[in-house]
This record gives sequence, structure tokens and C-alpha cells, in this order.
Amino acid sequence: MDAKPILWVATARDDIRALPTAVRQELGTDLRRVQSGLSPRDWKPMPTVGSGVSEVRVRVQGARTA
Repeated sequence: MDAKPILWVATARDDIRALPTAVRQELGTDLRRVQSGLSPRDWKPMPTVGSGVSEVRVRVQGARTA
């Protein structure tokens, strides 16, 4: 199966590039899973944002993203 393309909205791509390397690697793994039709490893539905929208959660020991 071909990977689905990622549509970057607003500053999302730059925001991800600004994250620590370990966080980017974990997020990249989950984005690849989603592109392949699988679910991310840690996520929750966000129906208030839109139908079928999910939040991908990445937790890396010692990394701060805020």
C-alpha cells in the first residue's frame, strides 16, 4: 500500500522541526504509521475539532515541548 501524503497546515512542519530530536523521532514513527493506515501508538479522538480527527501524543522522558 502506498503511504498517504501529509498535508502540513500553517506552521505545523516548522513547529515539529523545532522540537527535540527524540520527540521528532517518536512523532515521525507515529506519522509513518498513520500514513500506512495504522493508528498512532498513543492518541485520543478529538471530535470537537472535527469528525475523524485524532490527537497524536508523544511522551519522551526528559523532553519538554512547552
